[in-house]
Amino acid sequence: MEFNSDFLKKEVRCGFEIPVMMKRAWAAQMEILKIIDEICKKNNLRYFASYGTLLGAVRHKGYIPWDDDIDLGMLREDYMKLIKILPEQLPPGFVVTGIHAEKPEYQTAETWQLMVAADRDLWDINEYMKFFHGYPYKYVCVDIFPFDYVSNDEEEYKLQKALIQKGSLIVKNWEVLKKANVLEKYLNDYEAQTGVTLPRENAKVEILRLMDALARLNQSGEKVEVMLWEYILHYQADWFQNTVNMPFENTEIPVPAEYDRVLRTVYGDYLQPVKGTAVHGYPFYKEMNEIFEQQLKDADVPYTVEDFCEKVMNDEIHVDWV
Repeated sequence: MEFNSDFLKKEVRCGFEIPVMMKRAWAAQMEILKIIDEICKKNNLRYFASYGTLLGAVRHKGYIPWDDDIDLGMLREDYMKLIKILPEQLPPGFVVTGIHAEKPEYQTAETWQLMVAADRDLWDINEYMKFFHGYPYKYVCVDIFPFDYVSNDEEEYKLQKALIQKGSLIVKNWEVLKKANVLEKYLNDYEAQTGVTLPRENAKVEILRLMDALARLNQSGEKVEVMLWEYILHYQADWFQNTVNMPFENTEIPVPAEYDRVLRTVYGDYLQPVKGTAVHGYPFYKEMNEIFEQQLKDADVPYTVEDFCEKVMNDEIHVDWV
């Protein structure tokens, strides 16, 4: 993607200073967004901006200044089709990570949503940094959330939700339960309640996969919900039947045609900016930056991370130690 010369500079938006590295991360994520968009269009799959990305598109015509990721949504049918298509159609260097990953090295119990990522280890680092606008860290990714139909049978829905929440409780408190010597009891109880035997190897990922299967049991209804999300928010299903394109930084992104109703369901009065409302630590690359700083130090590179990025981008240095 092409960005104007000012995009990769430090900037203040809405009184919030966006550092250069965050701009690099935004640009890198937008490269992945472009790939997802191309695959979805090729296969007639509908996706849309969701959560903070939807709010950013509508209110800021791009990222919320204090946001650091791209969140997309898909109705479950398209979501499942995309999971099957991605391994065959992603370009070299790009992978699926999380519970939907085929390869064990990309499976993680840290996130349950579909994640499309670029793995720096699959690239020459010089090419990786140039393709991703100077972004130097091991991973850059985009999240895609499934919107599932809510059962019209209230008791059925309550049971479905309870089983999903219990699975989430086990995964989140895994070490606490293990230390208290009750983990196996919880796993046995969960197996009895769901009727599914859980392999003990990679058990946390298996629980999240079971939760995902529980979330998609109902295939029709008037309302949809992101079932595995800890917050219970119901939307009218027909709000997502059509999308419109909106400006997003230097490109466009599809949003639900009924975006106002979606945003008011999530945020209420969404037009008034509220700083510092991200649900995860900002910036997302903080730990990766610490690791990379140590890598530079171990390689006797006499530059800060940002100076290093600039020099690689300008062909002043060539990296052969990663």
